[in-house]
Amino acid sequence: MGHPKWRLKNLYEVSNMKCNECGGKMLKKVVDYIFLDENLGRFSAEVCSLCGEQVFEEGVIEKVTQNAKEKGLWNLGSSVKVSRIGNSMGIVVTKKLAQFLRLKPGETVTIYPENRHRIIVDIENK
Repeated sequence: MGHPKWRLKNLYEVSNMKCNECGGKMLKKVVDYIFLDENLGRFSAEVCSLCGEQVFEEGVIEKVTQNAKEKGLWNLGSSVKVSRIGNSMGIVVTKKLAQFLRLKPGETVTIYPENRHRIIVDIENK
């Protein structure tokens, strides 16, 4: 999920705003903010009637950040070095990320490239 675009809007104004993604009409709604499959709350936003792009009210970022921290979703990413393991390479999964993913030693995962700069790790049996 990408970060929303933050704009100052008054909820009680009639929106004449057009979507920056597709040019569709923006409608005022209260929507769930979903991050890493967790609902971080319901917030006022303008939502595109065509593509679903969401633009949140000013001040939402602070609430979302606080809720993410409270749920342990903040700073799950980390920089790790690639290690040599025999003829293969290994990447360490941090304890915090392993706990979030409920990953246990000995579990099987499938790893494959999305492109030359990103890999996907699918955790089996979850």
